[in-house]
Amino acid sequence: MRFANTKRIMRTNKTYRLQIMFTVVSCLLLIGMDVHGQESHTQKVARVINETGFKFTKAGDGVWTIPFEGKVQKDITVVISVSEDLLTLFSIVAVKKDFKPTPELHQKLLRFNDDLDRVKVGVDKDGDIFVRIDLSIRNLDKDELKVNIDQAAAAADEVFKAVKPTLIKTK
Repeated sequence: MRFANTKRIMRTNKTYRLQIMFTVVSCLLLIGMDVHGQESHTQKVARVINETGFKFTKAGDGVWTIPFEGKVQKDITVVISVSEDLLTLFSIVAVKKDFKPTPELHQKLLRFNDDLDRVKVGVDKDGDIFVRIDLSIRNLDKDELKVNIDQAAAAADEVFKAVKPTLIKTK
């Protein structure tokens, strides 16, 4: 009889240990979850954009636009786009059909990459001139987003000033 009780106790202990192990693993998984209630990257960016106070338009899922008026370029649009854990702010300064590309222009654009803080300036695969800022969403807050949106708009205006003499038709 003594051995029958021992087997039953061992089975009960084994079940008990499995339940404890399952509970511990579940707790560890919960601890590793996002403390903001599983807010998606797109939801976080939408919330932070609202906090900035900028007037914006939702252009699509994970895409927003903010209009600006520059000193040189009157209509500047900064586009905000979410891609996985990366936030991209960009503005098209001039489309390919509106400017005459020259080696001098390309050299000016390259120099902007050294002159402007945080901003990439270049020519995209369509031949359009752009300014762009990439940010990690993980540490994004309203102040960081606001500074970078302002920087993207100011850079677009400054780059447009350099591109303006090469425009085929002025805006």
